[in-house]
Amino acid sequence: MRRTTICLLVLTSAVWTTPSAAFTLDDSLKGSTQGQVFGGSVGADGFTTTAATDAIVWVVPSLASGSVEFTVTGITLDKIPAIDHEIFSMYDGFGFTEPISYNPKFRNNNFKMLVRIYGQGEPTRTGMQKLLYSMCPMGPPGYSDGAPCPCASYFNEEPFGGDTNWSGAPEVLRVEWTPTSASYFRNGAKIHSMDWSSTGILWGPKEQHVMLGSPRNQLGPDVAMPVGVTFSDVHINGTEGTPTGSCIGGTGGSAGSAGAAGSGGGPGCSPDLSAVSLTPSNGSGVSSTFTAVYRYAGGADKLSVAQLYVGDQVAAGVPSVNLSIDATAITLDNQSCAPGEARVLQGTYGSVDCSKTGYSVAGTDATITWGVSFLPTAFAGKHGVFMDAKAQGDPAPRLCWTKMGDWEVPGGGSGGAAGDGGSKGGSDGSDASPGGASGAGGTSYAGWDKTEGDDGGCGCRAAGSQSGSARPLYAVALALGLLRRRVRRRGDATARSVLPR
Repeated sequence: MRRTTICLLVLTSAVWTTPSAAFTLDDSLKGSTQGQVFGGSVGADGFTTTAATDAIVWVVPSLASGSVEFTVTGITLDKIPAIDHEIFSMYDGFGFTEPISYNPKFRNNNFKMLVRIYGQGEPTRTGMQKLLYSMCPMGPPGYSDGAPCPCASYFNEEPFGGDTNWSGAPEVLRVEWTPTSASYFRNGAKIHSMDWSSTGILWGPKEQHVMLGSPRNQLGPDVAMPVGVTFSDVHINGTEGTPTGSCIGGTGGSAGSAGAAGSGGGPGCSPDLSAVSLTPSNGSGVSSTFTAVYRYAGGADKLSVAQLYVGDQVAAGVPSVNLSIDATAITLDNQSCAPGEARVLQGTYGSVDCSKTGYSVAGTDATITWGVSFLPTAFAGKHGVFMDAKAQGDPAPRLCWTKMGDWEVPGGGSGGAAGDGGSKGGSDGSDASPGGASGAGGTSYAGWDKTEGDDGGCGCRAAGSQSGSARPLYAVALALGLLRRRVRRRGDATARSVLPR
């Protein structure tokens, strides 16, 4: 069996504040293991899976750079019948007791990655592999309970592709990373690579958990560990470093739609972006079709994503209905669809009717309609309605979360398909004046949507083996008929350039 030579990156004190130390863990899995076993069986040939959530976890130090390599035998197309087969993951597990729950500890983890093999449930990608990295260094407890990330920078990238043939023969899979980059290899050939050095974020979980499998496999039946395959010869090597510190240094300020970041709120709130209006801006009901106008001085055709958030505040752990739209997809929780598609995405606290959701672009303004329903049994009460958007650029101009009004969900009953506004009440909002937005005064927040697009994370779309990149909103307006045919399957976050997640 081939053993790939391991190259360790020695980090300088300019990056890490403590001297680096080499770390090595070799575990053949043949007859025994040094990891924590959850399901499956450990035998003479290695760890053999018997159920969709089987996994082995190793707890290692924070490895600033390193590699994980393992062999898997027995994967054939009939062993991957689901949509997603998550075979490997790493995440910040400080203070966690394994096995952890998928949501929120993995889904919203500060530092996470995974390797996926697409199954027969995704016919256009069957056999392809995805490499996902998602990072928001927001500090303890290592994850958020809800959508927003307070950091000025974030990273999420999810390229997929590679050889789709799986014969059942031994396959050597390997992931390598540095503080600012990562690569995935299959049998010695590099399949995917990514670099996040421009974000200023360093890979640095406080306590790194390495898993054969993934907590996301708890989402079955569409997500699963391949069953009846055998893992062996795990090699974990790396250079220890100081965990990346929290980005949180204070509270975001408030102003208008392009509000000042305030102390610790982060830069990135651009005066060139504004939330012009929300209709209705106030009202009540179990459903509404909201019309939101987003403005970018550089032209609405340069917008890359827009977002609508309904919740008491944009903060971790707050129940919310968090929607985003870009050139290819509408996203709610762990689901996506194409604008105009005859489909309803049902989330934890509400749903979006994709057939009633879309937009038009004219000059500097993008007008987006959101067909939203709420679950009264889970989301009753008065909630704020917030808007956010991002445009193309490096760094990308950012509106930041802007409160535009309030919506009250009556208790009891159940939310149906989005209607035309329920009991609207209140005003329809007004154009933003300099330094302010319509509705409730235009309070800005530097938030972050961490929709699990897969997993989470951000859910940036990648075409083929290329990583996600910003695509202007006008692409939808020009090619809506084409996009309606691009049906994205439930649970995939691989598709779009996204608002900061």
